[in-house]
Amino acid sequence: MEYGKYKHRIENIILIFFAVHISAVSFSIAVASISFGIWGGLWLINLVMTKRNPFNNHSFPELKFVYLFLLIYVIFEILSRFFAVIPEGALAGLKRLLLLLIFVASVDITDKTKKLESIITVVLIVFSVISTYEIVRFMVEYINAGFEINIIDTRLGYFSHPITTGEVKMLVFVLLIPLLFIKGREFRNKKIILSFLLLPILISLFLTFSRNVILAVIVCFIITGLFMSRKTLIATIIIVIAIFLFSPPQLKERLTSSFNPEHETNKPRLIMWKTGLKMFSDHIWTGVGDNEFIGVYKMYRQPEFTGEGSHMHNNYMMILVTTGLFGFIGYCGFMITLFIKQIKLYRRESNDKFKKLIFGSILAFIAFNLSGIFEWNFGDWEVLSVFLFIISIPFIIFNIDKLKIINDGKR
Repeated sequence: MEYGKYKHRIENIILIFFAVHISAVSFSIAVASISFGIWGGLWLINLVMTKRNPFNNHSFPELKFVYLFLLIYVIFEILSRFFAVIPEGALAGLKRLLLLLIFVASVDITDKTKKLESIITVVLIVFSVISTYEIVRFMVEYINAGFEINIIDTRLGYFSHPITTGEVKMLVFVLLIPLLFIKGREFRNKKIILSFLLLPILISLFLTFSRNVILAVIVCFIITGLFMSRKTLIATIIIVIAIFLFSPPQLKERLTSSFNPEHETNKPRLIMWKTGLKMFSDHIWTGVGDNEFIGVYKMYRQPEFTGEGSHMHNNYMMILVTTGLFGFIGYCGFMITLFIKQIKLYRRESNDKFKKLIFGSILAFIAFNLSGIFEWNFGDWEVLSVFLFIISIPFIIFNIDKLKIINDGKR
């Protein structure tokens, strides 16, 4: 029986499991991994059976330099493992690169507005429901403890590490915040529903007490205020000041500690970054390889702090140390060209809803990179999955716009 008869059904299955993959990172890495395997496998089979080139779309001219720098990074990520300081088992870690398929596949499989809206709606609802459950559980445990435990020591993170939990919610939250500023009465009810769904996500990401996440969200609120609403800017400033003035001492100490280089969690980072430069100077061209990293780190310094040397706690330093100079150039080039193209597509877009969504993608890009100054979030499976989908949205929209123009011209 001809494959064409099943093509539409298979594409719908791919879309369903893609949405499950992105939303499941909020509660189960196993479900997300299985979903990734299913949609990824079906997508590749579909490409082979239909003899279709996933790069042959209207977005490719905007993406070619983004892909070029990404390819450079991938090549030196692979080479770094061949020349790793500790080579045993180094190649096994390359499976993480498969996640980059999300960026390519997102543009390919999401060729209609309804598909994009369906994925975003599923992700939003799942994240909101999970966040609500986590908030209730968090408060019940806190109340049962008689309010005597240090709230900072009970950071929200029931399904994954608090930082990972905070970062995936941060990305979804800042993506959708601009939609609240869509003009027109016809969107009023939708914006009310969106507000109710976003609120538990905001509360739960704050309860992770992840300083990099909270800082990134505040910056995104300020940017949104500057470009879309002065009221939002003023409200953000007032809320931030109120938090610092009236929050409990332990919370205030947690937030202000970000600016203290001698703090118990900041000092190790500064030491690691200094050590990282020494590691890079000895392995400039191919890096030390992202394998048994703590073992390599111990060749330069014996760790004195909890978590020291597990990774660099900084995207740029980690990639510089592990992949060398050209891997670092590839990664930076990928990020810079991606940001430039996002801005270009934002300025070009005329549809208000799409324009706000692209703005949200830009905010997510900024939040990811700002948060990545203090954490290795590019190496976090869950965070990277969400990030790669969100940064593809401007190109998905551009492709949809072009297809609509072509279809309208045929009528």
